[in-house]
Amino acid sequence: MNYLQDETEKCVSFIFSISVIVMFVILNIIGALDLPMGVVFHEGSTFLVILNGLRLLSERDAKN
Repeated sequence: MNYLQDETEKCVSFIFSISVIVMFVILNIIGALDLPMGVVFHEGSTFLVILNGLRLLSERDAKN
């Protein structure tokens, strides 16, 4: 991948992360998300962040 593709992928990942956080905040404000489900979604999103970090590390190692 070239530099522009790398930066685009980072931007898409960032936008997705922010949109998920905004969705959780909106659901919490309107009362559609109770505390136990909020915890489940938070832990699930944490797991996705870990997997994404491992994916990025493996791509970096493959380039070197």
